[in-house]
Amino acid sequence: MMPAPRTYSICDKFGMHARFLSSVGHYNTHHRFEGLVLPLRPEGGRQELNIILKRDSKDLVVVIDGTHHGNYAVFGATEAASACTGGARAVIVIGLVAQVANLQAEEIPIMARGTTPRLIPAKEGTATATAVDSECGWITREQYIVGDTDGAVMVDREIYQGRNPIK
Repeated sequence: MMPAPRTYSICDKFGMHARFLSSVGHYNTHHRFEGLVLPLRPEGGRQELNIILKRDSKDLVVVIDGTHHGNYAVFGATEAASACTGGARAVIVIGLVAQVANLQAEEIPIMARGTTPRLIPAKEGTATATAVDSECGWITREQYIVGDTDGAVMVDREIYQGRNPIK
């Protein structure tokens, strides 16, 4: 039996406070998630991104800004494994992912704007925990995200927590 979509009820309950991430789609069969946000912006390579995913993503929905890398992906099989090892609840890439066949086997929900065979370099690079700009506004650590088969909806943590328990 398929669980009822929660994003609809979140939009209904929070009205204008619920912001829908419309341009991301699912890249595996796991769709249901919720949690506080860890927004990241990788630069010049994926090395530090993987370190942060392993070390700092426990029980968080990781949102990665990959828009500034154009037609290159910032997230692939190595990053998916790092996010799983770190205990992330889900990963949303505002940008492109690569190695989709490998992402399908992962145990956490993975969403992105699209796919490409090109990855930014694995070596070097920095990753900053910073606000991420998206079509639904700035995504910061002050947001709570709920996702299911319909997509992902973001609500400010304080507003969400006023009506729902934070998991």
